[in-house]
Parts: sequence; C-alpha cells; structure tokens
Amino acid sequence: MQPEAIQPTKHSIRVGDPKAPVQIVEYINLRCPDSRYYEMSIAPYLKPYIERGEVVRYLKHFDKDKGVLERGKWAFRYVPTDEDDAYHWVHFFFEHQAEWGNLATEAGIKAYAEKQGLSPRADATSVSEQVLREVETVGVERIPTVFVNGTAFIEKFAAEDFQTAVTEALRQRTGAND
Repeated sequence: MQPEAIQPTKHSIRVGDPKAPVQIVEYINLRCPDSRYYEMSIAPYLKPYIERGEVVRYLKHFDKDKGVLERGKWAFRYVPTDEDDAYHWVHFFFEHQAEWGNLATEAGIKAYAEKQGLSPRADATSVSEQVLREVETVGVERIPTVFVNGTAFIEKFAAEDFQTAVTEALRQRTGAND
C-alpha cells in the first residue's frame, strides 16, 4: 500500500470538518457486505469525533465490474453529488442493501433508485474512472480498505484495532488523551 498517494478530498464524499486533524479515507462499494458491516457496525464509533471536529471521513466508491459488486457500481450512480445529501444516500443504500442488492439488472437498480426519488449523477463515470486510477496507484485491491493515518484496515478487521488506531491518531495529531 502506498497511502501517500491517497488524495482524500478528490472524488470523495466528505463527512465532517475538512480541517479535522485526523483524516480517514475509506474505499467502499455499496453492494459489498464487508463495506456494509463497516458502515453499520464500526463507523458509528467515529460519530462523536466527527461532531467534535476531530475526525473527517472521506468515502470513495470503488466500482467493481464483476459479481454482485457490480450492483454497487450501478447504485452509486444515483448517489447525489451534493455533499449534504451524498452521505445520507450512501448510508441509505447500505442500510437497505437487502432490498436492492439482489436485483440482477442495472435496470432493476435504476427503478429502485428512481422510486427513492434519485436520478443518475452526470459525473458518475468520470468519478469512477478517477477513483479506479487512484486505487491502482495506492494498491487497494479489496474492500473495504480504510486508512487511518496511513494504516490500512482491509476487508474484515477488528473494531477494537480500528478504534485503537483512531485514538492513537488523535493523540499524535492533537495530544488528546481520549
């Protein structure tokens, strides 16, 4: 992994204050069950840190062209570009993965997204291509891959190890004793 090649603010969905001392960069896929587990079970730990302005999350959708993960690519095309709405819809797609995740066609996911009042984003292909180039440069192969201060947490990882890394990153950046 080459975490120095990560460009947090490029082609990402920001959650939190961009001036936060700790940046967490997350490569995810909306249809990935491990990405869903991370979002629903591990990432909530970050909420108080985000609210205090200590941590900012940058989510980058890693489009895959094979298997069920391709469905994540199709769904991501409907996540709005407006930063205030984007994270809401990322979380919504994870939360409701059982409803749309087994739809076998792009048309089925399109119908599901449109039923939610969503429309396709014009820059989806461009964002996807740019994130794919970054993924190759950084060396990300599996999802989720979450970077905390250059330390990569890949696929299935222990919540405790992640929490320790976040706490340590805060200590290093702010001198806080959380």
